[in-house]
Amino acid sequence: MKSRSLFLRLLTVLVAVLAIAFALTSGGFASTPTPTPDTRCTGLASPTSGHMGPGMNGMPASGNMGMEGTPGHAMMMNVEFDLAFIDMMIPHHEGAVAMAKVALERGEHEEIRALAHQVVDAQDAEIAQLRTWRSRWYQNAPTVTMADMMQMQNMGQMMPGMSDLMGSMDMMQMDPAADVAALCSVPDSFDRAFIDMMISHHQSAIMMAQAALQHAQHQELKDLAHDIIDAQQREIDQMKGWRAAWCAEATPGTPAAETTATVVNVTVDEFTVTTALAAFHTGQTYRFVVTNTGALPHEFMVLPDMAGIGGKDMEELHHVALGVIPAEDLAPGATREVTVTFSEPGEYELACALTGHYDAGMTLTVTAGE
Repeated sequence: MKSRSLFLRLLTVLVAVLAIAFALTSGGFASTPTPTPDTRCTGLASPTSGHMGPGMNGMPASGNMGMEGTPGHAMMMNVEFDLAFIDMMIPHHEGAVAMAKVALERGEHEEIRALAHQVVDAQDAEIAQLRTWRSRWYQNAPTVTMADMMQMQNMGQMMPGMSDLMGSMDMMQMDPAADVAALCSVPDSFDRAFIDMMISHHQSAIMMAQAALQHAQHQELKDLAHDIIDAQQREIDQMKGWRAAWCAEATPGTPAAETTATVVNVTVDEFTVTTALAAFHTGQTYRFVVTNTGALPHEFMVLPDMAGIGGKDMEELHHVALGVIPAEDLAPGATREVTVTFSEPGEYELACALTGHYDAGMTLTVTAGE
């Protein structure tokens, strides 16, 4: 009797094992069917989905596994800003390229299709360049993921500039595949939907590039950051103009930002910057009304706090500034305005960085808090 009972139990286990094996090899487990893509979007390569997952950029998946295969090694190693920037910018560019390829098929205006070609060509070239630099500078480094960076931040192991890069990611498209799917399924007014999504995407790339101008170690990355800021800001301006012309309305959020801006009166002269308001709030829009009461032309910039402002190239400062009134617009007696929104808490400087002016004291430190 005992032998018969044991035999039945063994037979039951064997049947269960065979059933599992059959399910795995023949697709016997039920699965969610893959949705049929929009016919107008067939043949488009899907971008890497998000920045949280492994295996980005066509490189081996690492997650939190380091070069020695020890859990947490990628988190614990001293990740350079340049490596993190490359590993974040590549999938970000891939998302833009994928969105642009949808616009090549669905764009209603020739201008949108021409812009889409431009985005694909430029950002594909930049992706290839970034991959070349990564291979040259960080050949054996595992992929830095958003999860790695968040863990480093939580443990206080962020290298200089990483927090700025993390801040810019608040605006990033975290699921490019979902963005492509959304564009493919837009029933009408495709161009308006594309413009709104691409403007947001470009703005986050500009923020990342601004962080690179301050913190990148390789001059090649700084040069690329300049190019990204120049090209994508031009495209943002183009798209805003098209949206206003075609849709009889401005980009969402623009009118509200203008009407709710807090006015900040600023006076500049030889050689001081004065204002009654020195504490600001992130997310609030401020309209700086600047009057030059001096006898010399002055420039007004709202700059993130950083070392060596007085010795930096003026073009570089313009790229990282949150707002600029150039000297040619701020002659003696002139009053000009610039609108600024502080996206990150911290210290900033209201300054004139013309040769000798900054070092003579034309700077005022202010703070932005949540």
